[in-house]
Amino acid sequence: MKTYVQSHGSQESSHDLISGSDLSVIESDFQEMSSNDWQRILALSTNRKFKKEAIIVGEGQESYSIFQITKGSVTVLKNGAIITTLHESAILGEMSFITWYVKGHTALTSATVIADNTVEMVALNNMALSNLFVSDPSLASRFFCYLTRLLASRIEVTLADGVEWMKIWCPDTSIFNRCRYWNKDLASWLKKDMELSDDCVKYYLKSFKRGNVTSLQDLANATEEDLLKYNVAPLHSRKMVFWFSIASSQNHQILFQPISTWMQSEMQWPDDVVMKYTNIFHNHVGKYVYCLRKLTMEDLVELGIPPVHRRKIVHWMNVHH
Repeated sequence: MKTYVQSHGSQESSHDLISGSDLSVIESDFQEMSSNDWQRILALSTNRKFKKEAIIVGEGQESYSIFQITKGSVTVLKNGAIITTLHESAILGEMSFITWYVKGHTALTSATVIADNTVEMVALNNMALSNLFVSDPSLASRFFCYLTRLLASRIEVTLADGVEWMKIWCPDTSIFNRCRYWNKDLASWLKKDMELSDDCVKYYLKSFKRGNVTSLQDLANATEEDLLKYNVAPLHSRKMVFWFSIASSQNHQILFQPISTWMQSEMQWPDDVVMKYTNIFHNHVGKYVYCLRKLTMEDLVELGIPPVHRRKIVHWMNVHH
């Protein structure tokens, strides 16, 4: 699919972005959408062009468009940390569009997107696309089926990368702030912390009740296999297990200490060393102790940490985590 959304500014029409051969490839992959469907959607699209280092999307901003990269690459950052790099054909903003379309309010972007070089995109304005769907509900159904397949394929790829992606979806800090409330209502936890729909919450509550699970404590030691017995969807079970793995950590208070505090109390280094390393870690890793868990000995060498200190850091992490 070589399409997508208008955001702001003047652009020219992009009716000719997809050739007949390209459309045949799309149809073979996504039978729900026809060539005519894509042509009608492309009739609404516009071209966008961004210079190197331009901020295409800012984290926490309102989003009014879906984008797809047609040339160049972009870097995606969350809270200032690099998440990934996206290249030609990658799609941006589809989740914000779904939120806006389904819930009726503008969604805020979850990350910052910066152009690595000269980047060209096609864009679809949310309202223009919505108006088209109002006039043809069957097209809306086929388009959302396409998005569902797209998101499912993306999840399959990101799951292979370990749990780093989960930390973005279910941040350590938000878990830490919530894990103190173990006696909170199970239904509230499913809705607010797991961010599940009302129908899904009701279904899981009934399923848990059949297994005599009525509180967070009952779920605390559940594995993914256990949750599957309660008919919890695989993606939801992974999120639940990850949440509990952080919330039940004996060292979670230390994990969320500032690195400078940790170096003074745990490493017992002098103030000048603490100040030097704090600046290094803040610039390259993050501000809190949990950010250090991903560092290897090789990483510490590159950061210029002396042998005796880097061995102490790695040993502490191995013992405590």
